[in-house]
Amino acid sequence: MHYLTKIVLDKVDDATHKEFTKYGRGEFEGPRIVVKSKNILRLEGSFGYESFIGEFIVKNIPEDNYKVNGKIFTHSDESDFLSNFGITLVKDKKKPLYVANVKGLVLNSNDLKKIYERLIEGNYLFLSITPESKANKTKITTKTTFPRPPTKGDIEVKTDFCKGQIENNETLRKALIQGLIPDFIDEIGENFKTIELSNKIIITNLELPKDTQVKNPRIAALRIGKLIRTLKVDGKELKSEKEFKV
Repeated sequence: MHYLTKIVLDKVDDATHKEFTKYGRGEFEGPRIVVKSKNILRLEGSFGYESFIGEFIVKNIPEDNYKVNGKIFTHSDESDFLSNFGITLVKDKKKPLYVANVKGLVLNSNDLKKIYERLIEGNYLFLSITPESKANKTKITTKTTFPRPPTKGDIEVKTDFCKGQIENNETLRKALIQGLIPDFIDEIGENFKTIELSNKIIITNLELPKDTQVKNPRIAALRIGKLIRTLKVDGKELKSEKEFKV
């Protein structure tokens, strides 16, 4: 489940907190995603929505063999797990992460599902996936380098970090709405043509931990604020707000 969806549904957890440690006090333009629904369901997202796009498509991916390229970043050592798929994980020299360079790998749909189920939450799967079968239109394309940290103020958030596509059907559209925009579920139907979702994150206070022995109190501090979401559906604009403590 995407970390902003967790806030909307009051299901905040440690993984949600980790996503917010990059924010201090202020107003920030959060991640943005665009969905276009025709014969093919196309998703385009900024950094922050690559996890949703990847998880959504891989969860529903048709049976096939897929060419896989890109990078995997994990917070813990997942070497034993990833070695089962021919992926080598090493300690990153510059970041407090482990990294795997994936190039020219071929995995079947079941193996892809296992990797995403295990690693998608709290880690970074910057993978591009293309099917071997030409009849299969499923595809994911993701950049492999982290963008700059969020900046205060109004800036354009480009939806060019991750793109995905899969053959469209009613079941997928319903699943997408439930997973992406449950706060708008009663206001729109699944027969949309275009969805544009923007998120503004407002941090009003940092609640420092009471334990004075915490090594990095700023990282451990709870972020208190509000999430403002703007949804455009086929030209109609909707808004929702949700207070949080994460």
